[in-house]
Amino acid sequence: MAAPLREFCCGCSLTFGVLLIATLHLIQTVIFVALTTATLVLRAEAGPTLSDQEIAQQTLTAIFGLVALPFIITGIWGALRRVETSVRLYFVFLAISFVVDVIFIIVVGVKTGFCSKAFIPGALTEQGGEAFACGATRMFVIVSMVSLTLIEAYCLATVWSLAEDIKMGGSGTGFPQLRKNAAMKAQSAATFRGDLTYFPSFEAYGSLAAPTLGGSRRFFGGTKHVIDFPPPPE
Repeated sequence: MAAPLREFCCGCSLTFGVLLIATLHLIQTVIFVALTTATLVLRAEAGPTLSDQEIAQQTLTAIFGLVALPFIITGIWGALRRVETSVRLYFVFLAISFVVDVIFIIVVGVKTGFCSKAFIPGALTEQGGEAFACGATRMFVIVSMVSLTLIEAYCLATVWSLAEDIKMGGSGTGFPQLRKNAAMKAQSAATFRGDLTYFPSFEAYGSLAAPTLGGSRRFFGGTKHVIDFPPPPE
């Protein structure tokens, strides 16, 4: 099994990486849903008339985006609060999205060969250079899609690594959390003792930190605690 990542992009924390990934994912999803709503629901004039197949594709994309929103928000909340279950839920959805993207790329490549008019500008084929345009476009599209697939795989590995990090290290954030706890402990101690550090206090025998509250040290360093009176003979 592959080892989890320890950092994101050679220096950033995994938490920052997951927050960046989820935020960009959220922006992309909101844009897709907004464009589909404007085109199909509000009937905005965004371009040429769409065919039934294009309308179906946009509708499916919007539905998938609406389903994605709760998972993305859950992932952001889980990364901020370091909740393993929430991060793993986002990881599962991201993995499903990754599989869908790979299948879509394969289907498009098999059906069109990346030489359809959707990929090749008409100006490149007007002078009889269709073969060159097809080959160049095919190489460009393949390299681009392979690069995007690798980026998606890296994002997937980052989210999984954060979930494993939370699982192994708990819900704390490391040294920042330790510093925060130390500051809170110091503040609590200052409130508890007040400003009487250098003045006589209630610690008569080094055992009482405050009236009616027991301390953490023994009376005169003793090892037995006798509560019977009179005490039993030694």
